[in-house]
Amino acid sequence: CVDDAVSLFSGCVSFTEQTQADETELPKPETTGLAKGVMITHKGLVTSIAQKVDGENSNFNLTEHDVILCFLPMFHTYALNSLILPAIRLVQRTRFFPVAPPVVLAFVKSPETERYDLISVRMMMSAAATLRKELEDAARCKFPMPY
Repeated sequence: CVDDAVSLFSGCVSFTEQTQADETELPKPETTGLAKGVMITHKGLVTSIAQKVDGENSNFNLTEHDVILCFLPMFHTYALNSLILPAIRLVQRTRFFPVAPPVVLAFVKSPETERYDLISVRMMMSAAATLRKELEDAARCKFPMPY
């Protein structure tokens, strides 16, 4: 039982106790001050992604058979740097491609996409804004999606 396990640790509150608590009576949590942030340069981010994906010692060797269990918050740089950007870098092995319309436009207009075999992309999903029919048609030309 999870509640029994929690009682082993000093200062922990059981899930049952938390779900039955009146939120208005909970104490304010202690903080360590203002939120902290680290400035990441574009070059540093690109280098970090290249280290994960490219070369002899890459450590992001996903295949189409892999499934990722992710508890990382997608708004955090950890998820961005460890999952999202490396997956995009492996565009030739990408099967599902969720993007916003400005990214669709960038891919359609970029001559760089001609250097890659995009046949593995099985599905592209665009959301967060309207995707014009003309842009959708142009994306279909870039990403053949034969499945």
